[in-house]
Amino acid sequence: MKYIRERKQVGIIYHYTSLVSLLKILKTGTLKAGAEGTISTTRNKNGKDMIFGLESNQCCLVLDGNTLSDTYKIKPYRDIINSYEDEQEERIFTSEIKNIDKYIIKIILFNPDDWFFSTKETKLISKILGLDYFDLDSVIEFLENNFSIEINYGY
Repeated sequence: MKYIRERKQVGIIYHYTSLVSLLKILKTGTLKAGAEGTISTTRNKNGKDMIFGLESNQCCLVLDGNTLSDTYKIKPYRDIINSYEDEQEERIFTSEIKNIDKYIIKIILFNPDDWFFSTKETKLISKILGLDYFDLDSVIEFLENNFSIEINYGY
């Protein structure tokens, strides 16, 4: 007798975040839920244009939704009040995803030459990187040296 193993076909999903949050996620290996108690992603690769707040548009984790759906419940979601027509939001129903690196396909850094950080953010990023001072090159070097994840640049 043959058994057919099926899985939900979520495909590639995207999680947009700030550089500070990206570094925390990678350093801890954990992606934590937001205020709603779920992790928000989208199937829309142009989703950065739909997110409010410049700091949320600095980075994107490109995730393997198929592999994630083997362990976590993922459902489409549409916020009727605060929604774009083509949002394509997918919510992951968990408080956190540990070992997130096994689900990351690549990281996209958007417009890094235009990034601006407050003094507080600068201190936090420097602390995460273990440096007294950081610039874009040191962030990229940190990512490339500590994580075997493809890094792309988007504009």
